[in-house]
Amino acid sequence: MTNKVLKFIFLIAILAIPVIIFLFLKSYGDNWFDIPYYYTSGGISEFSDCSYPQDTFRVAMNNKNNKRANVTLFFSENSEFTSTDLVNTRSRLQALFRDNFSFVAHGFNATMDSASFMKLMHCGFVTDTVNQFILHDDRGIIRGYYKTDLEELDRLIVETKILLENE
Repeated sequence: MTNKVLKFIFLIAILAIPVIIFLFLKSYGDNWFDIPYYYTSGGISEFSDCSYPQDTFRVAMNNKNNKRANVTLFFSENSEFTSTDLVNTRSRLQALFRDNFSFVAHGFNATMDSASFMKLMHCGFVTDTVNQFILHDDRGIIRGYYKTDLEELDRLIVETKILLENE
């Protein structure tokens, strides 16, 4: 009989230890993630047609659709990322982040020639890569650059959630 009691106490102890650790961490721990700030102290790799501030670089916030989390994409259709992919990605992001989220895609069209397209990429968002998502916050600070593959899109979604929870 004492052997069964000893086994029962041992089993309770083994089960209780993870519960105690979980309750301790839940009560006294903080689960806090943050995403990086880009270009906060100058040092931007400059493009020849742009001048950048010496302090924190900020995306121009003249668009009244800017929210707490903003994604900008410079779009050029190719075999890896098509206009259908763009529409699907935009729909997915807007379904996940309804209220505090904006999505803007810039592409070659009749109103924007390649020189102004490249100038906007270089000077406005410090990039020369098309088909790249750029996440920036409501202050215009760039918080991340993401490729268009599914793994990077998942990373964009997670980091957008973090941005919205922390700000």
